Amino acid sequence: MRGQPYAKTLKQYLDGVQNRQSPKESGKPFKGEIVTIRVVNSIAVAEIKVTMYDFVYQEFLSFHKIDGRWLLVSKLISDIADQIAGATSTGTPVADTKTVLIATIHILPGFEEEVKGALKTMEIASNKETGCEQFVANTQKDSPQAVVVYEVYKNDEAFQLHKTSSHAKAFFEFVKGKIVNDKIETVFLTELNSSK
Repeated sequence: MRGQPYAKTLKQYLDGVQNRQSPKESGKPFKGEIVTIRVVNSIAVAEIKVTMYDFVYQEFLSFHKIDGRWLLVSKLISDIADQIAGATSTGTPVADTKTVLIATIHILPGFEEEVKGALKTMEIASNKETGCEQFVANTQKDSPQAVVVYEVYKNDEAFQLHKTSSHAKAFFEFVKGKIVNDKIETVFLTELNSSK
């Protein structure tokens, strides 16, 4: 919970789910997104991002295929809501390959100088990360309030480390209330000659 480790037995988990208010009844956003899926023979691991209630869960699910059916073996989750500023993504990064993305930030009027200054600090710190190959921020030519960031990481693990770094968390927290809908639009890219 909120980044702190805890565990529940199956009975505790089922009791909690049975007695809680459903996401639909809460009226709050509910969204599930598959980040990666890795299948090896009859086993599989999936990384899922779930926005529910006031939480943003990063989930790791393991499966075993028995008699033609995929059965859930384990579920690990961690709330990362305090590490992001409501990022939305399009595309799926592939494990063991470079993670390349474009992040677009729409700055609210009056906060341009503050956000661009914070982003410059973020750019300098990010380019010092061992797993970051490129982090370049540009202002959209026809829209000075739109900033486009091109990012390249050695792999998805390096990208995940970047998102949880102290400078990234500080930036995400700083821009709250200063960018449109508190959201950073993220699009993952794949090389044209990639077989993934």
